[in-house]
Amino acid sequence: MERYRIIDHEADTGFEVYGRTMEELFQNGVSALFSLIIETDALRPVAEKRIEAGGNGELFINFLNDIIYLWDTTGFIPATASVRIKGRSAEGLLKGEFFDPARHVVRQEVKAVTYHKFWIVEEKGALKATVIVDV
Repeated sequence: MERYRIIDHEADTGFEVYGRTMEELFQNGVSALFSLIIETDALRPVAEKRIEAGGNGELFINFLNDIIYLWDTTGFIPATASVRIKGRSAEGLLKGEFFDPARHVVRQEVKAVTYHKFWIVEEKGALKATVIVDV
């Protein structure tokens, strides 16, 4: 099963993300999001950050936006994510590194994950989410 696929959008950009479980969907969402922001091939899991987001139907969006905030404020780039969902909250253990302009190439600025055309659906025994980001 592929983890994600980048999609075109009229003014912004986005991705479809896939997972067998909601946790896997969130983990793959982090990978998809950061593949838009930075070249991720050389990332090393040398530092850890914990993140927690809350919400109901918007939990996935809140979680990804909190990680964008972490990137914007600290320069932390997640190489991997381990996610646990409990009710209306998601807890993530992110492993990655801090931005180093000598090692990392920024692809584009992502301002936020939006609600535009957002949805999660179950297809053929797996979950699929469509996400549009504001660039």
